[in-house]
Amino acid sequence: MPNTGHTKKGTLFLVHSTDKSLPESEEGYVLTISQRRVEISSRGEAGLFYGCQTFEQMLEDARDTGTVVPACRIIDYPALSYRAIHIDVKHHLDTMKYYYDSVDRMARYKINAIIFEFEDKLHYRRRPLVGAPQAISIDEMAALTNYARERHIEISPLVQGLGHATFILKHEKYAHLREVPDSRWAFCPVDEGTYEVLFDLYLDAFDATPGSRYLHVGGDEVGEIGQCSRCKPIAEKEGKLALNL
Repeated sequence: MPNTGHTKKGTLFLVHSTDKSLPESEEGYVLTISQRRVEISSRGEAGLFYGCQTFEQMLEDARDTGTVVPACRIIDYPALSYRAIHIDVKHHLDTMKYYYDSVDRMARYKINAIIFEFEDKLHYRRRPLVGAPQAISIDEMAALTNYARERHIEISPLVQGLGHATFILKHEKYAHLREVPDSRWAFCPVDEGTYEVLFDLYLDAFDATPGSRYLHVGGDEVGEIGQCSRCKPIAEKEGKLALNL
């Protein structure tokens, strides 16, 4: 049983409640520590989970400093409903254990979202040429996503589209989709083949992150847009913005 510093034994209660005194957010909680009782109350599972993280950190601090956990009442709730960290693996891929450990650390500090940027570090099933040899499998990523969700973290995929496309357009098979023939940076936005490729990657990214509400498609730094023979007349007549729409 947790030691509050006032007694050798006590009881921890987790209370799921709709009491009006509780924070409105389901991620908020009230942590109350008294002589023989620790109570964490919240409107949602996430709030109970976060309250446990706070209490665990208080126990660790007391242990590390040789002090006691004081009697107190903590009311805590997030100022931001979406608290994300961006993990970019395109230039460096760690072991899966590293990412599981990272999820655990993020959960301790109440991070509730990860934007996971793949580029070629996912073994795309629909476009296997795009994935690097050492890439994460879809099944491995799905398992990590489910693990994160159990800790109230949602993993959303980021697969770059239009610009930042070197990881796709470097392959000769897709060279005909380049906006500029000798540049691998950007897709031609009026070629239907562009979207056939990108949507296949997006579908695989969804399979790798089951239950995710969001897909980040990049879309920035497409400086070469409006240069190919198909795009240039549109850009001159309607502006480059029309090509992005």
